[in-house]
Amino acid sequence: NVYRARGDLKTAAFYYQAGADVEPTAALVRTELAWMKVLLGDWPGAKAEYETAIALQAGNPIGHLAFGNGWLAMGYPDSARAEYNKAIPLDRSSAAPYLALGNLEQANGNLSGAAGYYQQAIAADPTSVTAVLSLGGVQEAQGQTDAALATYQKAGQINPGQSEPLLAHAALTLSRNPADATTQTAAQAEILQAIAVEPGNPDGPLQLAGLYTSQNKLDEARAEIDQAIALAPGYSAGYVARGRWWSAQAKFDEAIADL
Repeated sequence: NVYRARGDLKTAAFYYQAGADVEPTAALVRTELAWMKVLLGDWPGAKAEYETAIALQAGNPIGHLAFGNGWLAMGYPDSARAEYNKAIPLDRSSAAPYLALGNLEQANGNLSGAAGYYQQAIAADPTSVTAVLSLGGVQEAQGQTDAALATYQKAGQINPGQSEPLLAHAALTLSRNPADATTQTAAQAEILQAIAVEPGNPDGPLQLAGLYTSQNKLDEARAEIDQAIALAPGYSAGYVARGRWWSAQAKFDEAIADL
């Protein structure tokens, strides 16, 4: 896992293979090895590992979900869809297969189909914040603003300690009337609440920086951008935001360095 996080896929694959050799029945190791082979372009090898993992845990949907992700990464959405569907009857309380199918439909531009799958995901697991947020995102893309706002609020009620629902609600609220002072104040309050409940999420400061920038509070915006970068030095969105900030100051060399 360490080598995988570093991006050294060949070494990661070597150690996953060693793990599979030591413990041939470890299905999770097989799926990790398979994914490394996908990323390295060895689809026949990956396919064999996925099939082995599924055989080792026939009643577990995880193998089918992983195989579906592999098919999708290799550019075979129909085969991915088939594997996701195989996962559904293996755990009726799991939102994961429906989320995967919804994401696939959304990627294909079928928003109504995606919404249907996200609704099924919520029905399977009403506590899935990801499913509720995904439905809200589709509603927003369809122009159903009131419905999306209500859905984001529902997501926040499921897990009040998660910042993403608050940030989504704030962004959509602000988009309806971005120049209105009352709307800006309401959005800022939600963003600050999001930062308070999940201070380690760099998206909170970045969203607040965007609001400050729209208000021409550039020093405040820069402070929030720097905070986001400090929270997540490897998060590219922070550097993109800082690059845009430099561009607004007509300091293009600094902007290019960040972008």
